[in-house]
Amino acid sequence: MFLSLYLTYLLLPKATSFILETLKVDTLQSTLVQNNAFISGLVNSNNILLIFIKKILHINETMLLNTVVEFVCNVLVFIVLSFIINKVLKLLAKKFSMFVKSLAIIGSFDRLCGLALGFFKGIIFVALICFVIDGLNDFDILSPIFTAQISTSSLYPAFKIGSEKLITTVSNMLK
Repeated sequence: MFLSLYLTYLLLPKATSFILETLKVDTLQSTLVQNNAFISGLVNSNNILLIFIKKILHINETMLLNTVVEFVCNVLVFIVLSFIINKVLKLLAKKFSMFVKSLAIIGSFDRLCGLALGFFKGIIFVALICFVIDGLNDFDILSPIFTAQISTSSLYPAFKIGSEKLITTVSNMLK
């Protein structure tokens, strides 16, 4: 997942510029604004917020439209690109995993490491849930609900202590 996001981050500028050039967005923008009364009215409106944005950023209507189109294009390209990269990496990981599992000793080691990683992911998930419950318990409206649930739980005190130690350990490691 992290590799997928990193590769998307690296490829996003090139992919976005390719899409913008391929679709000839500048021509499309001017045609869209001229032919669509809604967009033309929105960009050229006398809305106080829009005027404020234009004055603060020192831009005109065309630059504002370009910025909005580039932002939307960046978001859409990021979503599509991250989806494609994620699927390709998962396919490669599956092929690599099948190769590793065919080797007897390394396959057992891979399964053992997967077990340990799953265990730690579970611990982190439970710690985050305890952290969120503690945070929600501070609200006056929700406090009676969580207090009643927490007081009857036999596992919550142990998970809370573990989550506090885990958060402390992680914060010390990040310092």
